Amino acid sequence: MILQLVIWLLAVAGASMLITHGRRRRIWSVLILLSLVIFSIFLSYQVDTQHHQFIHPWLSYDNLKAHFNISADISLQYLFTHLFVLLLGLIYLNTISFDEKHSLNFNTVLLLGFSCLAFAASSQDFVQLIFSSSMLSILCFYIPDIDLPKKKLFSVLFFAEMSM
Repeated sequence: MILQLVIWLLAVAGASMLITHGRRRRIWSVLILLSLVIFSIFLSYQVDTQHHQFIHPWLSYDNLKAHFNISADISLQYLFTHLFVLLLGLIYLNTISFDEKHSLNFNTVLLLGFSCLAFAASSQDFVQLIFSSSMLSILCFYIPDIDLPKKKLFSVLFFAEMSM
């Protein structure tokens, strides 16, 4: 379930990056929202009681073994279904807001951020946790438009990664 969620989010985010950002940003945002609603219906039937894993070895050295692991037990699957509903609400509110001039860009950052959150939640080793945390901090850097919150957010996220 988590693997399908991550692949779908990355595919929708990748497709929305290919769209020219112009006058029809609301139509594309509505199409993103509709595709996520259709996927959420599919996702609601996919929550099961089994523990599925997708493991791809990144590094296989004698002293360092890093694996790309996307897996979730039943409690994490239910958590992600609830967080996915929250993501749908955020994209909906972002789409209907008339003050937001870059709704398609922000929706893409939300989708990528949610996939990074899935990588962090299903990590089994330190390398994947640091990778997902770094990707999330890079994505969060692009959210605010003003420079001062960007600097504060980046310094706080950098401090959190270094303390981890």
